[in-house]
Parts: sequence; C-alpha cells; structure tokens
Amino acid sequence: MLVSMTGFCSRNENVSLMHMGNVAVTVELKSLNGRFFEAMVKLPSLLSHLEIPLTALLQENLLRGKVYLVIKLEVRDGVGETIIPCWPIINQYTKLSADIIKQSGVSGQLTLSDLIQLPNVFISKPQEITSEDDRAIIDLVTTVAKGLVKSRQEEGARLVSAFGAMLEVCRNKIEQVSSLFETEVTRYKALVKDAMQAHAGSEQPNVVVEELQQDLKKMDIHEEITRITSHLASVTVLFNAASIEKGKRFDFILQELLRETNTIMAKCSLYQISALCIDIKVELEKAREQIQNIV
Repeated sequence: MLVSMTGFCSRNENVSLMHMGNVAVTVELKSLNGRFFEAMVKLPSLLSHLEIPLTALLQENLLRGKVYLVIKLEVRDGVGETIIPCWPIINQYTKLSADIIKQSGVSGQLTLSDLIQLPNVFISKPQEITSEDDRAIIDLVTTVAKGLVKSRQEEGARLVSAFGAMLEVCRNKIEQVSSLFETEVTRYKALVKDAMQAHAGSEQPNVVVEELQQDLKKMDIHEEITRITSHLASVTVLFNAASIEKGKRFDFILQELLRETNTIMAKCSLYQISALCIDIKVELEKAREQIQNIV
C-alpha cells in the first residue's frame, strides 16, 4: 500500500464549551508533498495554547509532508467574551470630574449614564477554556486527521496502478536490452573466431582480435542488467511491505535504476540498446515525479 502526501479534509461540528455555551468549530486540514514534516497551524487566540500538542498530533498521524491546519470558532448560544468595568479608567474619570468641579467652580455631578458613554470604561475579556474543552477540540482535530489519512490512502491507491505500469514497462525494456546484448555478444564472438582463423599461422600479434576482445570487454553490461533486475524486484517487495513510509526508499531505488541505465548507455553503443535505455529513463523519471508525493 502506498500513501500519498496530498489530501484534504474538513469538518464542522457544534461543541459545547463550559463557559461559552454552544460553539460551531470548523477544522480544515490539508497536506502537500514535502521532504519532511512541516506544520502551519492557524488558531484563534483562545486556542493558541494548543499549537504544540496539535502539531505533535498531526505529526504522529501524517508522518511527512507540508500540513496546514486552520481552526475557526463561531459562538452561537453563549458568549465568547465577558464585558467587565475597567476600574482604573473609571477611577480616573471620577477623580478628574471632582478636580474640574473644584477648580472651575462648575456645578454638577458625574452620573452613571454619563460614565458609561465615556471611552474605555468597559473592557472585554475572553472566556476561559477548560481542560475538558481542550480535549473536545483535540478529539475533533484527531477525527479530521484520520479523515485526511483516509484521503491520502485513496490517492496512494491510485498512484499504485500508475507506478506499477511504469515499472512494468521498465521490466519489458530491460529484457529486450538483455536479449539484444546477448545477440551482440554472439556476433562479436563470431568476429573474433573469424579473425583468429584468418590470422592462423602468423607470428605477428593479431591486432584485430585484440581490438574485438577489448570492445567486447568494454561493452559487458551483464552486471548492470543484473542490478536493474534486482532493483525492480526490490520495488515489488517494498510495494507489499507493511511499513507506511516508503517514499524515500522508492526514490533511492529509482536513482540507482537511473544510474545503472546511464552506465549501460555509456558502455554499449548499440543504437537499439540506447533507444531502449532512453525509454527506460523516461519511465523512471515519470515514476520519480509520482514518488515525490509518497509518504
């Protein structure tokens, strides 16, 4: 099973918070591919203290990728803030009012109706949130994170088919390369045999035979073909492995496959083999593009 790093999940639920009443909580969670785990968490000030535990929760569930979490609160049945009098400001107003009366001789009194119309007499204080409220929010984010994991698994299942088709093309192409190479080796051996027969009885070194043998040695790609076949087999094993994190391992194997393919092209200049190697490299590059999105 492959798990993609791309996915999205959101949820809107009514949560009863102890001092705020019924609150509509919206949780949006999306993830994109990335080399490591990276979380961007946007919370209302009331929940800012949950940033670290929520980040740890996301890393535990999502493992890898760029993750964006947004939580919004909408108070419905209760109130999100408490209005309280600002006593330092009120005391200044009353003191200044008394000083004005005393120094200017103006008669009158500062009434309650006058006072409440003055600026900054009241301040708003956010409602307190309890540990039970924290747990309700964390549980909701956990549910959304599991939904995102499911979304990523579904995307990963789609990638399995595409990735498998690309590797199957590579298997077929490398079999053709092996067949063409064996045919070329047979042809060179026949040339060596003919050159040796033509030079039979001569005391001079057979330069033609030496050159043919050197060319045959240089173009030997048995080892590269064996390695590519082995790497392709290891990909199948990794496909069926129980571990979730496979992206980096796949990427390393694909790099090795590309390296061996380049070596074959450098060693064997036969046109048909070079053309097949180019086809293999195209499929491997396509697979690498896909694998960048795997956890």
